[in-house]
Amino acid sequence: MALRNWQKENISPKQLITIRQRGGGVNDASTSPDAQQIWEVAAPLPDGFGMTVGSEFGTPFDTGGVNDTLAKLFAIGGISQKAGIRMQKVYMNPEPTEISFDMEFYAWYDPKSEVVVPAVTLMGMALGRVLTYEELNRKIKGFYTKMANLANTGASAAGFDLGADTETEGVATDAEIEKGASRLMELIGIIQGPPSAEIRFGDFMVLPKCYITSVATSFSNVLDPDGVPMSCKCSVTATLEQAPVADDVYQFFDIVENQ
Repeated sequence: MALRNWQKENISPKQLITIRQRGGGVNDASTSPDAQQIWEVAAPLPDGFGMTVGSEFGTPFDTGGVNDTLAKLFAIGGISQKAGIRMQKVYMNPEPTEISFDMEFYAWYDPKSEVVVPAVTLMGMALGRVLTYEELNRKIKGFYTKMANLANTGASAAGFDLGADTETEGVATDAEIEKGASRLMELIGIIQGPPSAEIRFGDFMVLPKCYITSVATSFSNVLDPDGVPMSCKCSVTATLEQAPVADDVYQFFDIVENQ
C-alpha cells in the first residue's frame, strides 16, 4: 500500500508519482498552448510500478501462400507427400508500450480537494473535449468559408435545414455562415482527443509524452459528515505517444548508453 500519511508539501518529489497535462481542463481546448492551464495530479509512489517494452517479429512473406504453391508444384511433379517451408523472422516494428500503476488519495483536512478533485482531474485527463464552432474557428484559418460551402451545398442534400439562405447568389454573409455552421456543429459533434501528459515516477523514471488511456476509480465507503469519500484508488493505464526504441528507454531513465 502506498504511504497514507503524507502531504505533498512535506514529502520529497522523489517519492511521488506526478502526472502533468497542458490544456487538460474543460473548455481549455480553445485557448492557445501558452495560455492553457497545466493540470497536475500527484500521489505517493505505489509499491510497484514499471513498464513493458518489446518488438514485433514476423516473416516477410505469407508462408501459408508459399506452402500452398509448393504443394501444388509437388502434386504436378507426382510427389504425394506434402512439403512445407520455414522462413526466418525479421524485425517488423516496435510494439505499443503500456504503463499501468495505481494512485491512491487520502483526506486529512478536506476530502473534496484531497480526494475527489484529484480523482476527477485524473479521469478528465483520459477523456476528450467537445469542440464548439467558435473554438474550431480559432484553430482553423478560413473555417467560416469551408463551413459555408458545406452548409449551403452539402447539408441540403442530407436533408438538413441549417437556416442559411441557400438561394442567395454569391458568398453567404458572416451571420448566415456562423448560424449554419453552428447548427451543423450541433448535428455532428466534434471531439478533440486528450492532450499528451508527462508522467514522472519521482526522479527515477520520466515519460515525457504519454496518453492516459484509462482510469478506473474506486471510492471508499468511509465518508465525512457531508457524505464525501475519505479516500479513493485510481488504477491508471497509459501508453506512449510513440512506440519507443532503445534510445528512448535510456532517456526515460536518464542513463547514458553503455554507462
